[in-house]
Amino acid sequence: TVVTRLLDWDDDAALREVLAVGPFFAVVGAALKFEDYGHAVECAEECVKADPMYAKGRYRLGEALLKMAQKSEGVDTAILERWVRRSIDEGFKEASRLNPDSAEEARAHISDGEVYLQELAVRVKQMEKADVKADVEAEKESDAKGGSDIDKGGSDAGSADSNSDS
Repeated sequence: TVVTRLLDWDDDAALREVLAVGPFFAVVGAALKFEDYGHAVECAEECVKADPMYAKGRYRLGEALLKMAQKSEGVDTAILERWVRRSIDEGFKEASRLNPDSAEEARAHISDGEVYLQELAVRVKQMEKADVKADVEAEKESDAKGGSDIDKGGSDAGSADSNSDS
């Protein structure tokens, strides 16, 4: 990882990598603190790009994506779901794979993400039910408007039928 290579100061490549990852990692933490989740995700992605094996960078990516999904309003549920799945797979699971010592903490965030995915699924079902209900109501309203003419015609036909029965 970057930290172990940092100990070898004779390695210019390791120093360049630390300098590449360090600022992004620091900005991710600040962006999370100030709830600038979009910026946190961008910086975490740069951190991961600079060193894909940096567990803390992966962890912060998961954190930023999950928080962005949880705090976003008016965003399509499919996008929210993608963010949460990325937070789990590319963030927390990778972080715990790279650093097993952080696995317990990562599992807690994975659990939070899975709970949020379940909440999203419920929200989608509720929206689908609301859409169906709105469609049914619109159809009833349309039938009621068009149905008044049919009722008039039906009553005339009914009176003719009743006259012929007599």
